Amino acid sequence: MRFSRGPVLILLALLAACAPSSPRPASLPPEDRAAIAARLEADIAVLASDAMAGRRPGTPGGRDTSAWIEQRMGEAGLVSGTNDPGSYWRLPVDLLGIQPETAALVLGQGRRRVTVPAADAAVYTPRRRALAFGGPGTGVPVVFVGYGDGSVLGDALAGAVAVMLADQGRDTERRNALFRQRATAVLTVVPDGEALAAVRAAAERPRLLLASEEEDNLAAYITDKAFAEVIGARRWAAWKAEAADRAFAPIELNLAVSLEATSDRREFASQNIIGMIPGSAPGTGAVLVLGHWDHLGECGPAGALDRICNGAADNASGIAMMLELARRLKAGAPLGRDIYF
Repeated sequence: MRFSRGPVLILLALLAACAPSSPRPASLPPEDRAAIAARLEADIAVLASDAMAGRRPGTPGGRDTSAWIEQRMGEAGLVSGTNDPGSYWRLPVDLLGIQPETAALVLGQGRRRVTVPAADAAVYTPRRRALAFGGPGTGVPVVFVGYGDGSVLGDALAGAVAVMLADQGRDTERRNALFRQRATAVLTVVPDGEALAAVRAAAERPRLLLASEEEDNLAAYITDKAFAEVIGARRWAAWKAEAADRAFAPIELNLAVSLEATSDRREFASQNIIGMIPGSAPGTGAVLVLGHWDHLGECGPAGALDRICNGAADNASGIAMMLELARRLKAGAPLGRDIYF
């Protein structure tokens, strides 16, 4: 396993910045620099080893990583920073693991209904199951917002199914704005199959979310060609032309929409690991040194000889640097403020 010397240079710069003012040179003697490099490389090698299995939260590798960091904090002379005698190093964090499973999109006009094939559509939700209907007879309007975010409608968008045109670089922001206005679902019309494949590549990877920041939405995607086949090519071309006009106002569509998606959800607890060097002047504030210990776990393709994503640079090197900084600051002269790692 090979590692960059970049973290060593960064750490030495940090140590120089933290050093008290004195006539001594800021740079460290060669033997100290070599010892720092050796410790960093040794710590990175442990954190990025196959034994840690990619440090994914909620896995044995994640738990082994936490235990190892706790041990290193104790060896450096840190004390607990959790302020919880019952959980000396660890502050629990509730997480959600989400993996998309099934999806269905049905569109129609009049009595005609079309189940859009998976090659032309995708639907996602962070919930176990989400279902939405819109269009004539449902009481739920289907609103075409074009390239906008529906903000001109205000509360009138609440409960509606919004249809928007993809606009690279702005889609996430616009979609979130529609959900903030309480749209029931958002259907994005993407240019082609290649664009839909890019959406799938991003959306169908397993995700981890903070349970406290759980999303509650239903997002769907359809290719321009598939949408035109339901709406009618001439009518759809006219609507897109209108949407390109700056004076465009959202319009309600005479379109029936049914969307459904399911996800495999796993709720579990992970943890932050918090150590502290108490300051000599309580009440003067604190300094926080932060880094994420987790990585992707096993993320290589199925059937690969080595599926572990070891994460030497993301973020084993950062944690190694943080631990070395903690060790040296603890061994140095007392500092006024509390320092949390």
